[in-house]
Amino acid sequence: MIKHVLFPFIGQEIGGSHVSAFALAQSLAEDFGFRCVVIARKGSLIAQEAQSLGFGVVGTTERTAGRHSPLYDLARVPARMALLRSLRPAIVHTNDIGALQSWLLPAWLARMPVVYHHRALNRRVAPNVALIRAASHVIAISDETTRSVDYLPANRVTTVTDPFANNLATDRAAARAWLVDELGLPNDAAIIGFVGNFWWRKRPEFFIEAAAIIARIEPHAAFVIFGRDGELTAGELEAAASAAGLSDRLHLAGFRLPVERNIAALDLLLMPAMREPFGRTPIEAALLGTPYVATDDAGHSEIWRRWRGGSLVDKDADAAAFADAAIAVLRRPESVLLSEQERLDVASDVSPRRHAEHVIDVYRRLGA
Repeated sequence: MIKHVLFPFIGQEIGGSHVSAFALAQSLAEDFGFRCVVIARKGSLIAQEAQSLGFGVVGTTERTAGRHSPLYDLARVPARMALLRSLRPAIVHTNDIGALQSWLLPAWLARMPVVYHHRALNRRVAPNVALIRAASHVIAISDETTRSVDYLPANRVTTVTDPFANNLATDRAAARAWLVDELGLPNDAAIIGFVGNFWWRKRPEFFIEAAAIIARIEPHAAFVIFGRDGELTAGELEAAASAAGLSDRLHLAGFRLPVERNIAALDLLLMPAMREPFGRTPIEAALLGTPYVATDDAGHSEIWRRWRGGSLVDKDADAAAFADAAIAVLRRPESVLLSEQERLDVASDVSPRRHAEHVIDVYRRLGA
């Protein structure tokens, strides 16, 4: 069986898909003896993180993007194909539609199987469908993402829950003390947070609307947003907070790793995102013992039905209804928190080793 797996990325920043991909690669390497190589732009955060985790890294000089133009990709087919040939025999494991577009044809020409890890609810348009159809196999991270590729034969799609490191030993008191000191928060603050980059569907502005309502009812509440610019900017969120009268109670903490420390420091995590393919944060919160309130939609609904650990709010609810649900959980977190045994069960269900075993089964079916 081929024991080399190539993970090509075309972006610069690190997000949930990179965290999941690296967790898989670590288990493939440490538990099963695979050699995992990350292909990424030299000096990018992705390349730096891959190096810090001990993976092989091939640095490119290609420009970074969420998705390249087809002409850009076509012009680089010969160079990419040559690179892949120098690394074969190997499996090419792509983790987003942009990387699939960029590396599918070079992998074909290098005669390597291509796995597409389907982590997003991409628009169902002809170019995306054609790319996904052309992959050797699709790994979907949730029932929701599996349904979104129902045009594929069942034998070409495998549903595998994302991997999560066992965070049960994380010291929540130490994490909280770090955040209180870092942001200069009162020791008695009820810390309510948002964790995610600033995309419309994540709804950081909705979080601010709900926070303003919570602030009027809970005088000790403090609000923290972890994340970086996307379709919205930090400046726009600061303006929204100012307009809502939250300038002195809402803190934009930026993008910080490790994510589990950010979540562990919170008394309550709010997740108003819509159309979340699966979502790492509710499972991380459940493992860490941080109660959450999330939108009852897509992957959030699936996670709650399977593992609980928080509360859901109807996806059509307004900010006031979301705030009411948040206050209810903040006042009685024990009503939603998992027991120690339940947390252990979740950790077992989503362990990187179990995830890697399912992925290796896919590799075997491809004859790799």
